[in-house]
Amino acid sequence: MIFILALLSAVVTASAQSLTEDARRDRLGWHEALGIGIGIDRLYSDFGLNSEPGGNMPLVIPELEFNIWYAYVAIGAWRQTVGTPFSGVKEKIGTALWKVGPVFRYGRPHRCWTFTPYVGSIGSWTSWDEGAETFGVQNRDGNRFMAGLRVGLTRKCFECALHASNRECGLSVLVKFGWDEND
Repeated sequence: MIFILALLSAVVTASAQSLTEDARRDRLGWHEALGIGIGIDRLYSDFGLNSEPGGNMPLVIPELEFNIWYAYVAIGAWRQTVGTPFSGVKEKIGTALWKVGPVFRYGRPHRCWTFTPYVGSIGSWTSWDEGAETFGVQNRDGNRFMAGLRVGLTRKCFECALHASNRECGLSVLVKFGWDEND
């Protein structure tokens, strides 16, 4: 991952040194736009975070995505109620994730591809009703590291993207508020 980031940074620096306007129209560079979007993630499995019987952690997670000049940030969470062996106690299992990475672009004004290598984490936890008697209950929680790539197609002020990592895959739609200087 570090090698890929170093290689992309070197290509961005080299392409920024072109002298003619035509050479700068179709080039690789940093994505400098602002944007906000929504997405959906599908986890491949529970990754052993569900070691106890009685319920499954959510595997489909809605998320919010942000493009903030050169950076990509995404956060998402979902929680569901599951059955427990204790009468009158409702157990809830939640899943949350976060992702960050740099945003690169390649293309022409108002038409470009964005590439985002990202890293992040997926976590799962359990909770119970307030004041519930939960003697003998074990917490199910854990975290897993993830690394992946997000590829998006930008047209005018909208971007549609697909992403995949070692833990999840999904899609998203993003609206750009600030225009890239090169758009």
